[in-house]
Amino acid sequence: MPDPPIWSRQSLVSGMLAAVVCAGTDWHLDVQSGEIRFRVPESLLGDFLIRHADRRFACHHAGEFHGALERTLGKHEPAAKAVLWALSRDGRLIDLSLLAILVRHARQWSPHERSEATEPQLIEPSALLTRTEELLQQASEISRSLNGADIAKGFGPLGLALEVQARIAAFRMSGADLRLCSGARDALQRACEARCAVLDKILRQDRAARRILKPSAQRHGGAAGLPIRQSNKLKDWLLKIRSSLFDTDGIPIAAPESQRYQDWRDFANAHPLVGA
Repeated sequence: MPDPPIWSRQSLVSGMLAAVVCAGTDWHLDVQSGEIRFRVPESLLGDFLIRHADRRFACHHAGEFHGALERTLGKHEPAAKAVLWALSRDGRLIDLSLLAILVRHARQWSPHERSEATEPQLIEPSALLTRTEELLQQASEISRSLNGADIAKGFGPLGLALEVQARIAAFRMSGADLRLCSGARDALQRACEARCAVLDKILRQDRAARRILKPSAQRHGGAAGLPIRQSNKLKDWLLKIRSSLFDTDGIPIAAPESQRYQDWRDFANAHPLVGA
């Protein structure tokens, strides 16, 4: 296949861009947009990113892709680097390899057929674009079948944006020779549990809190969870606040019978416990 033409600084109108890094002595980025294919040399990379700052990019292995572009931009193109970081932050960097994994796993919980979501071994920009668009469509169908529209809206298809951000973070950590030891997760969990216990003890030093909380051994989610309130005692305490407000202001108040915040918010400024 002949080499594609050099990008002529035109801004592409719409659609996702598929980009493949070609490293070596002649560093460049091969890009596919619909039927158009072109090559972005190292000297034009910053301008290319800035001109397409609002677009989605499909890549293969987001950590390596992001790292290669960041190194190439260097220290002298802060605007282009800001665009690069915004791709993953805003969920506009689509990692084909991660997307294939997410679709394959999601099918285990979906009524859709469970054929394997695979990816081509050799990624050309055209194949990358075609396969990414196919998998995005499948991810959208699976999200609808699982009522996952809210997840897709906040975190990309099947939570892909979070996975991409994690892969970029892990790649940067490895480049800085940082490693997570095998016991880091357990140590972190123990530290969180200890911190929860300290905060629970501090909370229970407040007499009002002790009235409405169950014993410290009973918490949501086990030992590391949040304290559980005693609904009946909370209701009694809220009704006492009504009497206290009447004694203070001399005005009868029709306090709600429920414990919902929406029903008590009108009293939030009148009493610190309600405000809390």
